[in-house]
Amino acid sequence: LKGPHGTHKITESEVDSDDSEVASVATYIPIIVSSTSWTPDEDFNILLNALLDIEKYLHNDGKGRNMNGPYNKVVVCVTGKGPMKLLFETKINKYNKLNLLGKYISVKTLWLEPEDYPIFMGCAYLGVCLHTSTSGLDLPMKVLDMFGSGLPVCAVNFQTLPELIKHDVNGLIFDTDSDIDTINTSNTDIKSKSNNDNDNDYDRGRRSSGLKKQLLKCVFDIDIDIGDDNSTATTTTSTTTTTTTKKTKAETETESGID
Repeated sequence: LKGPHGTHKITESEVDSDDSEVASVATYIPIIVSSTSWTPDEDFNILLNALLDIEKYLHNDGKGRNMNGPYNKVVVCVTGKGPMKLLFETKINKYNKLNLLGKYISVKTLWLEPEDYPIFMGCAYLGVCLHTSTSGLDLPMKVLDMFGSGLPVCAVNFQTLPELIKHDVNGLIFDTDSDIDTINTSNTDIKSKSNNDNDNDYDRGRRSSGLKKQLLKCVFDIDIDIGDDNSTATTTTSTTTTTTTKKTKAETETESGID
């Protein structure tokens, strides 16, 4: 995998193995990266629901035979540490055991040292930003990190984001769907594979048809809607207000991020 500031090789074997000495093969797998401090300001159910739907689509559609792009697998790496990280990892482990993730999409949580963070960003294929602001005013500094590494960005929309990202110009912006707190489309699969009633607590969350469509197009070169009839990438209009904010050192450090 060639990033704008470096080269990183991931093999199919390495995706499913913890052995760093695995022999390399000539298979390159793109990395999607998102950084977070794991607070309620960022709802990773949005990304997780999109990944579940894409994995299901790739599995059902002839096991990926209709993919047009050069890749048929992807690794999603979420860097950072914080209070909601364990819950996310619990969900990922659950979906891997149920074979609802892992064949086409592998999800990893990482912690990177500050000096490694920009190198990793430079080797990634696509960045995803799920930052939303309680005030609607502060801008996500992680997007600037991604831009600085030459990394394309998909970001969830909020009030002042168009000051930083111009849709379809220097990045892509997506909205969340209106059916907030509804059960995602993979829930029927999850119910059929699990007898634990408490598991359903994991299957709720916000969704974004726009993010799902953007990931399919950017990574797999599939330009279709799946799961919903109203999946569209949303074009936004820039506001005229200029807002500059700074994150505290502690907030920034929790987003660089392998425990």
